[in-house]
Amino acid sequence: MKKRIFMTLAILLFAVNVWAWPPMGGDCTKDCTLGGTTDITGNLTGSVNSGATIVICSSTAHANWKCDYTADGTDDDVQIQAAIDELEAASDTGGGKIQFTEGEFIIGAQIDIAKGNLLLSGIGPNVDDATGWATQLKAKNSLNDDMFLLKNDGTKHRYFNRFEFMNIDGNLGNNTSGRCIASDTSATGNKNFNDVHLSYMFI
Repeated sequence: MKKRIFMTLAILLFAVNVWAWPPMGGDCTKDCTLGGTTDITGNLTGSVNSGATIVICSSTAHANWKCDYTADGTDDDVQIQAAIDELEAASDTGGGKIQFTEGEFIIGAQIDIAKGNLLLSGIGPNVDDATGWATQLKAKNSLNDDMFLLKNDGTKHRYFNRFEFMNIDGNLGNNTSGRCIASDTSATGNKNFNDVHLSYMFI
């Protein structure tokens, strides 16, 4: 009888420990596992990890509450450059993804990509218009400069930068110079393009 009571108590204690682990509450300043249902309030702070995804919404995006950056439709290079700089600051080798929503992004100044392993991705053709693209990056009138410049820091090449699922419009009729995507001399290797449409551009 005593043995049966002891075994019952042991099973109950084990079940309580399993149900209560991991403990809830307190500070989570390092890697942690949260059990059950957890409500997070306030702001999450800290640097972006290499390989993270940053979402940039156009000024006309439908779900702009999901954005890390929201473009203003006038000089969207500001938000794009800030997102790239944030990813590059997280790692010596670069890395990560810039995800553009649907809509038009106006590039009013050259955007520099100083590290490798960066993916810039749109969302492809416009499903409502077979002749158009849902994500459009367009040079501003009188930009007269390259839209994107892949840079060499003077010591090493930058590899594996990639563009995909977007239209890049050089706005040739309203500019006298400038390319869609350019690079410093011997700056990069293995530049990849997947379903990218280049239009009205200087070569």
